[in-house]
Amino acid sequence: MELEELGLIQAFEFTHELSWLLIRDFLVDQGVAGISGSRDAVREAVVRQLLPQGDETVWMAMIRSRNLTSHPYNPAVAREIADLIVHRYGLAFQQLSGVMLERASSR
Repeated sequence: MELEELGLIQAFEFTHELSWLLIRDFLVDQGVAGISGSRDAVREAVVRQLLPQGDETVWMAMIRSRNLTSHPYNPAVAREIADLIVHRYGLAFQQLSGVMLERASSR
C-alpha cells in the first residue's frame, strides 16, 4: 500500500499546485490583483463564487496537507493525507473542474 499511497500523494501535490494556479490565473484574467499565494487565491475564489462558501475550509486544509507533504516522509501523516485525498480533496478538485468548464463554455 505504501507505494500506491506515495503515488496518490504525489498526484495530489501537482494537482493542487495546478488547481490553485488555475484559480489565480482565472482571477487575474478577471481583473483581480494582489493574489500572492494559494490562500489568497482560495479566499478570492470563494468571494467570486468559483468555490462554494463551505469549500474554503477544505481548500485551506488542502494547503496545510500540501505543506506537510514537503517535509520528510512520515508514514502516519502520509496515511492521513491519503485518506483526505480520497474522501475530501478529490471531490473538491472535481467541483472546481466543473465550475471552470462551465465558465469556459459560457465565454
